[in-house]
Amino acid sequence: MNLKQVIAAIGVIALLVIVVYPALATGTIAVSIKAGKISLADHVYVTLTDVSGHRAGQSGDQGWELIANQSRTVDLVTMGNSPSILGTGQIPASSYDMIRIDIANVTWVYGKNSTGLQLQSSLVSVNLNFTVQAEKSVGVEMTLSGQSLNVVGTEYFSPTLTATVSDE
Repeated sequence: MNLKQVIAAIGVIALLVIVVYPALATGTIAVSIKAGKISLADHVYVTLTDVSGHRAGQSGDQGWELIANQSRTVDLVTMGNSPSILGTGQIPASSYDMIRIDIANVTWVYGKNSTGLQLQSSLVSVNLNFTVQAEKSVGVEMTLSGQSLNVVGTEYFSPTLTATVSDE
């Protein structure tokens, strides 16, 4: 092999690394959850299923990357302000602009009454700018709270979700 062939081979390898590596690079994201203030409830059991991040620059319905899909039930009243890991996952290295959770079920307990609340939408998202870098970790801490609303005789859960990027 002559010097021109070696240089050409190195050039092809370098080009492949530049083009292919960013598309395949992933980073780790750990999402934790804590509860905000809940009024008029002894317990609020919320079953969460999926956690996803939204790639910046993508349309609203596209660009969602699944972070974790473990079903977990939390009590927003007893959980309090102590964050608990909701899920950890590998997602493509990129800039993200939203994070969302999927709420499967809500049970509101007050006094001796237990009520299964309806959801207007199971998907609850919040704007949050964060960057996932290759081979690095980022943490996101979400705070979930809400209230029970009676709309024309139907009890609904109206969630409030906030999120911050935490040091990992």
